[in-house]
Order: sequence, then C-alpha cells, then structure tokens
Amino acid sequence: MKTRKKSSTHIVSKDRITPDQQETAVEAYTNYGTLHMAARAVGTSRRTLARVIKENEEFGLEMEQAKLTHIDLLENILLQRIQEGKGRSDLLLMFKLKAELPNKYRDNITQRHEGTINLQVISGVPRPQKEVIEDNRVPQLPAGV
Repeated sequence: MKTRKKSSTHIVSKDRITPDQQETAVEAYTNYGTLHMAARAVGTSRRTLARVIKENEEFGLEMEQAKLTHIDLLENILLQRIQEGKGRSDLLLMFKLKAELPNKYRDNITQRHEGTINLQVISGVPRPQKEVIEDNRVPQLPAGV
C-alpha cells in the first residue's frame, strides 16, 4: 500500500484560514452578516469557517464584533429610512433585526392562565366486539348516525 508523502511546500491546508483570510472574513461578515458570505469571500466552506471561529478564540471575538457592527449598520439603515419616510424593504429589514436581536425586536406576547385544567387521560384503543371478529361481519352503525 502506497502512502502519500506530505509536501513541505504546502503551507496552508484547505481546512485552515490564514491571518489575511481571517481579516477578509471579518470584513465580509461585517458587510453581509452571514458566515456563508464570509466563507465565500475567503474561498472556504461555511463549515470550515465555523470550526476555525470555534477553535481560535481571538478570531471568534473578532467575528462576534463584526456581527455586532453589522447589526449596528442594519439599525442605522432602519433609522435613516424612518427619518426619510421611505419604506423600501423595511419588512425584510425588520425580520433580520428580529433574528439578530430578538430581545430587542421580538414581538412580545405574554400568555397567562388562571384557574385549573382538568385532563382525562384515555389509554388504549377499544377492541372490536368478539362476534364481529369471529364471523367477519362489518359492524352496522346505529340508525340515525
């Protein structure tokens, strides 16, 4: 069985991201707000980017800061549109803000129940009458049903 010899000239593997690529990913994440677009900007997969973020604490913090900056940009766009009185795609923008900052932009609904709830648990399925099974007759519904 032949084993493949590792090349010493190959510095960066496909599952690693260089410091320059990390900087590009942070910039793309700031602008687009998705890991998919950040990964695409550096020519890697979203999965690889997510793994590197998890493994590299400093890079993870930079990406978290990029996310917050992106959310600030979205809020600024929303405020600008409110001031200008323009309603271009505000619904989509609102959905994005709700997803990114649910504690701030979610629909607040409070449900409360007072009193008691009585439940009757029924287990099992009623068995057909023995005579129906024995002679293979189809049971007839009572008249008027």
